Amino acid sequence: MIEYEWRKGARYSGIDPNAIGAELEGLRDDGVLHTKRVLQWARENTSSALHKALEWDDSKAAEEYRLHQMRDIIGSIRHREVSGGDVVVHRSYYSIGGGVYPTAEQVREHDDYQQQVLAAAVRSLEGWRSRYEEILTLCGGESLHRAVGEIVETLKKADAVQLAAVAE
Repeated sequence: MIEYEWRKGARYSGIDPNAIGAELEGLRDDGVLHTKRVLQWARENTSSALHKALEWDDSKAAEEYRLHQMRDIIGSIRHREVSGGDVVVHRSYYSIGGGVYPTAEQVREHDDYQQQVLAAAVRSLEGWRSRYEEILTLCGGESLHRAVGEIVETLKKADAVQLAAVAE
């Protein structure tokens, strides 16, 4: 029997991952899952774990989706700066968690924002490494995995050095 668990940081702590896993296994079509089919099944099977894991209050779901869209918009916007005749494109805002996005200029000017942006970058790289570790191994990407690990370690060291400098 396969045992399931939620990935680190998943938002479904109150839902049994084994119940979800079993339901998903039963919904595979030609060995794969199709999101629309799984959603339709969850909609029709109101006592299922999948149904319970979803937000069915349309106003709440709409608000959550709008927040998701807004995070995507804020993270996608860029600005151009002309420097010495060259045009350089930069991110306009950086996520520091909790739905807070300082401008690039604010990050440059404030050590605490720099620390939070670096910490977010390290978390993102660690998450990437974790998510793709198995895929990289399956596809012969051990060297890429090592390179990402080295980048994460370098960022952690840079973060520690900057934290020490701020503390002085």
